[in-house]
Amino acid sequence: NKRFAIVFQSKAETLSTEHAQTNEALMYYQQTTNTFYVKKLYSEVKNFAILNMRGQRVMELQNVSNSSLESGLALNNMATGAYVVCLRTASNKVLTKKIIVK
Repeated sequence: NKRFAIVFQSKAETLSTEHAQTNEALMYYQQTTNTFYVKKLYSEVKNFAILNMRGQRVMELQNVSNSSLESGLALNNMATGAYVVCLRTASNKVLTKKIIVK
């Protein structure tokens, strides 16, 4: 009865996470300071927009510098609720992040 076989693979063929890298931008909202951050963004931002859940633009900025996104954009005067932050890069890649303002 030969239903099962034990197969050994060389170490080079196994899965590894040692050299895993991510080129994804890290986007997050810090509620204590009402600040939105974007880290590890390697492309320039053409358009930065915040939409409410009805799809209405609450805020829109053009040609935002990466350094200002790294240090954080103040989102003062935002009403309590859920929003979607949309970034369009110079290469037309769209990044979105849902945030909740309390």
